[in-house]
Amino acid sequence: CGLCLKSLYCTQDAAHIFQHHYTLILESDGHKAGIASPALFWKASDDVRSLVQRDDFCALSDIEGLDRMGELLSKHYDLKCIGTLGVDDGCSQELPFLNKILRVRLEADQMI
Repeated sequence: CGLCLKSLYCTQDAAHIFQHHYTLILESDGHKAGIASPALFWKASDDVRSLVQRDDFCALSDIEGLDRMGELLSKHYDLKCIGTLGVDDGCSQELPFLNKILRVRLEADQMI
């Protein structure tokens, strides 16, 4: 039996340390952690709502808010943005997230 001096990937200790780290980063930028779930965050000044599941981040905001969130996270992590979901030019209408497909679906009476 040996003594592990660092957290190993996929252990509860590693997940706890990562959760503590991203919470400090987000809260230092003005995001408030959710009361019901510490995986939900909200930044009122940018109107950014975000969800963290394991090492996946998902944010809901306008383009400027998403850009600021991306800049914040990329200062601390190797960030891979898989896309922006929406109806505007340059946005995808479907994206994978947590082994699911998220889709934008407009009703027949809505206009882009």
